[in-house]
Amino acid sequence: MGFLLTFVIAYFFGANGLGDYVLAIVVLKIFTLISKLGLDTASIKYIASYAAEQKDKSIALFRSRSIVLILVMSIISSLIMYFGSDYIALFITANPFHIRITSFFILPMAIFGLINWLIGFEIATATIAVMGFIGIALHKKFMAAITKKYITNKYVMIHAFKQEN
Repeated sequence: MGFLLTFVIAYFFGANGLGDYVLAIVVLKIFTLISKLGLDTASIKYIASYAAEQKDKSIALFRSRSIVLILVMSIISSLIMYFGSDYIALFITANPFHIRITSFFILPMAIFGLINWLIGFEIATATIAVMGFIGIALHKKFMAAITKKYITNKYVMIHAFKQEN
């Protein structure tokens, strides 16, 4: 699926659009790595050791604390990406709009964590699945809005470069 998306972006937006997309995804992956705090890897060790010792309460406690930490860090990372998009884009010479858009990609982790913590794993999984189906159903409208915003930003930048002082 990722290869297909890369092809579509390259076809419709050219090399510059693909480069902007790749930079935004790299920033997203860095913030995702930070927001997970290594708990995805650590949980394998701790849950396995608690299971070997038959400490079911320790597993539940570790799981709930991990979810809360990831939830909080996901929201913080998303907010930093969104509000710091101008600085991040300046640092890596990318389009701030793309950084802002990808900042919302971290939110599903936060939504899943919150629902899992409040209600349960099955409901959290179902919620993310429903959100995915809604995204698939509305993808044309989302893509049209993103494309319109991208083209507007592109022409604004071109106009700014043409200005003479």
